[in-house]
Amino acid sequence: MAEAVEVRTYRDGDAPRILELLQAAFGTWPGRRVASHDRPEQFFRWKHRTNPQGPSFIVVADAGGRLIGMRAYMMWPLVAGGNAVGAVQAVDLATHPDYRGEGVNSRLAERAIRTLSETKGFALGLPNDMSRSLSRKVGWQPIGKLPVWVRVRRPLRVLRRARAIRSVGRSLAVPSVD
Repeated sequence: MAEAVEVRTYRDGDAPRILELLQAAFGTWPGRRVASHDRPEQFFRWKHRTNPQGPSFIVVADAGGRLIGMRAYMMWPLVAGGNAVGAVQAVDLATHPDYRGEGVNSRLAERAIRTLSETKGFALGLPNDMSRSLSRKVGWQPIGKLPVWVRVRRPLRVLRRARAIRSVGRSLAVPSVD
């Protein structure tokens, strides 16, 4: 990295630059399969700032006022053995294409782990081949798989939306950001 990079937590006002970073990193964010794909600002606010479980913990890499990397962790209150356990799920990990391979994501992960380990019991992950190696590199270890239990509150709505998934160009059923 030729320029100084500051790794810090999210600040009010970072959202527009985070959206620019997500677009640069992924081409499109949140993606066409998300119902609110045409409203990324609202989706970001719903997902990371006004989430019913609390705002996400977000760390960013700032290079001279340009956000070049981010890692967001959504809050996941869990119960294990009858006890509340604070947990997070790593989501929306992004590094600007111009800065890939320069250790940006590793620095973000180290900062996040250092901060979150003070208050959270563990982090949930949905690893893929690319993220699995980085997670191990910064000290994360797989401990097993969690069973997923889902209670369908509106079965007819789910059924209608499930049919829509099979239709090319239709959106997945995700909460509305309206």
